Amino acid sequence: VDGDTILVRPGRYEEDLVLRDDITVRGDGASDAIVIQAPGTGIRTIVDRGTPAETGLPVGIDIQLSDATIEGLTLRSEQPLVGIRVNGGAPTLRGIEISIDDPAGTSIATLLAGGSSTTISDARLHDRVVVTEASSVSLTDSELSAPLEASGPGWATVSDNRFGESSGLLATDGLRGDIHDNTFEASAIRVQSDSELAIHENSLRGVPGTALTVSHEGTNADIRRNVIRDSATGVAIGPQTVV
Repeated sequence: VDGDTILVRPGRYEEDLVLRDDITVRGDGASDAIVIQAPGTGIRTIVDRGTPAETGLPVGIDIQLSDATIEGLTLRSEQPLVGIRVNGGAPTLRGIEISIDDPAGTSIATLLAGGSSTTISDARLHDRVVVTEASSVSLTDSELSAPLEASGPGWATVSDNRFGESSGLLATDGLRGDIHDNTFEASAIRVQSDSELAIHENSLRGVPGTALTVSHEGTNADIRRNVIRDSATGVAIGPQTVV
């Protein structure tokens, strides 16, 4: 019931999960020894309060209108899927690792949808993070090796993360938020389509294209004290933007 904690011992658990209660699922041991091996049979469509959280992929862990906490677990799959989908609620994902064997890159590590408000910290995410449908996210102290794609209306606080090669951040469709104290290695920041971000004290290095792009009419970016080096182009500012 709400408020309960489930301790998960080391082992391999072959199952898809649906969480509807405000519980804590916590690894009781080293996170890399506690593995949920998602078979990819989880339901694909949830409709709640008129907001569909739809995906063409099966779902490994489905968090539905819950303030649950998932902590200290590894989620893996050998086929394309959404690792964790959040539909509404305000869950916390802490100390997790998600790795999906999908050479085509169609998989999503976490899909935050349905007006959810999600906190992610100390995570290792090897596939895309997608924020959509008026949702918000606080992402801190994590490692990303695939893009963070966040669309508005919604809010994103992204701080003290490490974005590896082929990852980076895309903010679009009216997203608001703060992007600060992150490290981007060979990966870029793109702000577009009426989004409004404060971009402060980030380090961007070795980007093969443009390190920081602000484009589309109505887009607004407050850019201060960032370090950009060893990139093909530093900053590109499109017409009718506010910088």
